[in-house]
Amino acid sequence: MDKTSLSSTATNRPIPLINASLYRTFWQVLDWIYPPLCAGCGKEGYRFCPACEESISYLISNLCTTCGQPLLGRGSSLCKSCLENPPVFHAIRSVAVYENSIREALLKMKFHQDFGISEYFGYKCAELLVTLNWKFDLIIPIPLSKQRRKFRGFNQAYRLALPISLTFAKPICENGLVRNIDTQIQADLPREKRLINVNGAFLANQDLVQGKRILLVDDIATTSATMNGCSTELLAKHAACVMGITVARAVL
Repeated sequence: MDKTSLSSTATNRPIPLINASLYRTFWQVLDWIYPPLCAGCGKEGYRFCPACEESISYLISNLCTTCGQPLLGRGSSLCKSCLENPPVFHAIRSVAVYENSIREALLKMKFHQDFGISEYFGYKCAELLVTLNWKFDLIIPIPLSKQRRKFRGFNQAYRLALPISLTFAKPICENGLVRNIDTQIQADLPREKRLINVNGAFLANQDLVQGKRILLVDDIATTSATMNGCSTELLAKHAACVMGITVARAVL
């Protein structure tokens, strides 16, 4: 990874005029006024209850050093996929395995506009990034196509990116990367077609990303094809390096 200290001089989406503490306080007050239901099991009074929290399988050790996939053996620091088809991104890490309560919570976040759980998991991502000690200049949420964003009404990756931006005082740059092709939903495709599906689907703004260390943010990583497709375009527009963080990873 390029360790050069780089400044963020491009025009980006401004950091909201609040700090991380005030943002968290806002959500705490909102929870007090309107008690939430756990996004994992529906228990009242929690956005994500202690029982669901305990069910999370955190991804901490014995991971592929590139994509973060759990390794079955100890013969290599890379998984089979990264050995056979090395991705262009520097590294991806995920908070936990995509299963059980975390799966239910992310589905509610994405399809039922549960913004409270996105704040919760956004800070989980931020906590992981603190331990990783990655250096980045810009945060780019994985973009949706115009059609999909209009249908959904929001980009869940941006909601996850906001707590990260507030924690590290780094700008979110939505205009740095757009999805210029309305591709098929990756979850509906087998691995081989996922890799093809995102080819040429993204367009980066070189004026915003050139020379920058980019952190991509998304909810779930499966084959990492989307992250790799975004990274290919960003590096083609001379980004210094690209890293990725997700809430969950599907274990293949």
